[in-house]
Amino acid sequence: MQWPGMDPFWPQSANLIWPSDHSWCVATEIDWDSTLVACSDDVADGLLADSRLEAFEAAYEDDLSWYGDTVNPRPGWLR
Repeated sequence: MQWPGMDPFWPQSANLIWPSDHSWCVATEIDWDSTLVACSDDVADGLLADSRLEAFEAAYEDDLSWYGDTVNPRPGWLR
């Protein structure tokens, strides 16, 4: 997929997307490795049940940095 107005050689997508009815929002954290989805409980249940995704519910106080990731190993440059 190519985002409108993006240079095809720039390896980054939009960091905020949502439909015109504002029923959900996807926000990719530009400094870390997380993507957040704000949505209805039904949509969240579908995302959480999809085994292709590494998904979990996030709380306001959760740490989205490399240090807060309890699933994936830290990158070598951070050890």
